[in-house]
Amino acid sequence: MAISTSSCGNKKENKVYTPSTSEIIQQVDTVIAIGKVTAENGTALIASSTSAMVKDILINEGDTVQVGTILMKLSNKSGNIDVAIANSKLQTIQDQNTITQKDIEREQINLAFLEQKYKTSKSLFEQEAETKENYLNDESNYLQQQQRVAGLKKQLQVNQAQAKEQKLNIDKTAITLEDYTIIAPQEGIITNLNAKIGQNVNTNESLGEIIDTKKIIIEAEVDELFADQIAVGQEVTFININTKQNLGKGKIIYSSPTLMNKSILYETANEADDRRVLRIKIKPITGKELLINAKVECQIKIK
Repeated sequence: MAISTSSCGNKKENKVYTPSTSEIIQQVDTVIAIGKVTAENGTALIASSTSAMVKDILINEGDTVQVGTILMKLSNKSGNIDVAIANSKLQTIQDQNTITQKDIEREQINLAFLEQKYKTSKSLFEQEAETKENYLNDESNYLQQQQRVAGLKKQLQVNQAQAKEQKLNIDKTAITLEDYTIIAPQEGIITNLNAKIGQNVNTNESLGEIIDTKKIIIEAEVDELFADQIAVGQEVTFININTKQNLGKGKIIYSSPTLMNKSILYETANEADDRRVLRIKIKPITGKELLINAKVECQIKIK
C-alpha cells in the first residue's frame, strides 16, 4: 500500500507513503497459504522381507485393501541352495557319527579285554603270583580305556545333538521353499504398483505403495510475516489453485514451533524464494474429496 501527494508550485514533489508491517497485518483478516494434500498415516511400502521371485500378484493399481490382505505370492530363489548346503552339513555330521560309533564298538572290545586282564592280574597279585608293577600297569591301562570309551560316547552325544539341530534347520529352510506372501500393513489404496510376475526382487525393494485416503490432511506453509497470527483451531477454506473453485473447509490441527528456511511444498528451486515459513497441518471437515498430492490454496481466517 502506498499514498502519493503533490503540490501546485513550480516544482512538483511526490511523497510515497509505505505502511509498516504491523499496519499491513492489522488490515489482513485472511492469510493465504499453499498446501499439499497428503495421507495422515503416510505411505506404506509394499516390499519383500527377503530376496525372492514374484510368483503371483493378487491386486491391481487402484484397488482398496484392508490390513492383512494378501497382495502377492513369492518364491525364495535361493532356497534350494540353502537346503543343499544344510543337507551337506548334516551328511558330514552323520558320517562322523558313524565313525565315532564304530570307534566306540572297537574300544569297548578293547575295554572288555583290558578289564579281564586287569581282573586276572589283580587276582594273581593277591595270590602273590604276579608282580605289583604288572598289576598296577594293567589297572592303569583299564582305567585309561574306560575314560577313552566315555569320551567317545560323550562325543557321539554331542554329534547327535548337532545332527538333530541341523535337521531342524533343514526343515526351517525347506519351509522357505514354499510360497510365502506379502500382506497389506495398512488399509488404503494401491498405488505405484511396479511388480511383475517372474521378477526377482531384493530385500525391502519397493514393489508398490498403499495410501490411506480415508485419513488425509493438508500440509501447508504460511509466510513468516503472519506466523504469529496462526493458531490451532483456526478455520481454513480450501481453494483449487487453478480454477479457484471452493473445495471445502477445515481446521488447523498442528502448528510448528519453529520456522523453516525452505518450503517443503515447492518442487523446483525457482518456485519459491528463501523466505522462512511456518509449517502447519489442516484437517478437512467438509467439502469435496481431495486428491493425494494435489496442491490447494488455503485461506486461513485470522480475524
